[in-house]
Amino acid sequence: IEDIQLTELFDKHNLIGTFNLNSGYIGATQGWPQENGDTIYQKYVGKDALLTVYKNHEIAAHGEFHKNFIEISDEEILKEVTADLTILKELTNREIISLAYPFGNTNKQIADLVSTAGVINGRTVADTYTFDLPGDYMIWNPTCHDSKALDYLNEYVELDKKELSLFYVWGHSWEFGNKQRWDNMV
Repeated sequence: IEDIQLTELFDKHNLIGTFNLNSGYIGATQGWPQENGDTIYQKYVGKDALLTVYKNHEIAAHGEFHKNFIEISDEEILKEVTADLTILKELTNREIISLAYPFGNTNKQIADLVSTAGVINGRTVADTYTFDLPGDYMIWNPTCHDSKALDYLNEYVELDKKELSLFYVWGHSWEFGNKQRWDNMV
């Protein structure tokens, strides 16, 4: 299970990550069709291991069954979010306050709706290639995908700014099944 390897790597280097979980798939294997016609099979951490695997990391919601919020009704969005928040809280005894929008898809109306469920930040996959803090925490765009992180690392390290900055990298642990990608991380 890639999340286990990634949390171990983060722990080794005293890094904290946010792991966005679909509570409906905990302990399961789920197939995710890819644009090229392949299917990626992701194994999810079981409920008995959640507290051990993610002990040093934030757990965030990602929709109970990863439904695309752009394609479903407001009622279905709230069901996806509230069920995920409730189940994750029950399994971890943690307040879950963050969410990554499934497929990164959102808009202002969806972000406002999700915030009514108690989520205080919602993350997208719309890379900014900057190190600025978000203007709207409910539509929080990252610096870049992990596959591009090395391209921006030196720029971030060499920042000479007095303001707070953030190098926010997003990705999926299953993407590190690619040896080159994993080697770039370590």
